[in-house]
Amino acid sequence: MTLLVRVGTCSIAGMNRTWMVATVALCVLASCASRRQSTAPNGSPSAISTVQVADSVLGIPLRPGANPVLLQAMRQWKGVPYKLGGNSRSGVDCSGLIAAIYPQVYAVQPARTTAQLFAQALPVARQQLQEGDLVFFSIGTPKPGHAGIYLWDDYFFHASTSRGVMVSRLTETYWSRYFTGGGRLPAVKSKP
Repeated sequence: MTLLVRVGTCSIAGMNRTWMVATVALCVLASCASRRQSTAPNGSPSAISTVQVADSVLGIPLRPGANPVLLQAMRQWKGVPYKLGGNSRSGVDCSGLIAAIYPQVYAVQPARTTAQLFAQALPVARQQLQEGDLVFFSIGTPKPGHAGIYLWDDYFFHASTSRGVMVSRLTETYWSRYFTGGGRLPAVKSKP
């Protein structure tokens, strides 16, 4: 008896079962590898979409090219409880978090209070925010009383009074209501 199996462009005739299974597997793999690359309407190869991977500690999608030193610092600080005036992993406030992370990541020693940070930072429009910029919030006060480090895609890292050090988004109703502005410390270079 002759067995004929056709997979893609491969055929198998008169083989024993072990060889047949191995050959079918190879043919399937070969047919997958020989698929035509999709093309854009202009005939050029289409861009392959990149899948963003969520960071298991931070719980957010990572942006390709994100600063690995910033990511590591954030992983070390995430979950630290809030403590007014605190500047250690036993408790930290928003400006204390910035004062701890900036020297490690950007070799810059920022001001210690939110008011001083706001005065020190050069204004940046929300649409122009880049990784490492600061975001400021006025919650029940005319001047900013809360700050965080902008990441990407409206995510920012900060010390929440109720939940400790965490990642939030500017698009959340609460934060968008109190957003005052963005700023860039003069010593931190913007990306081209």
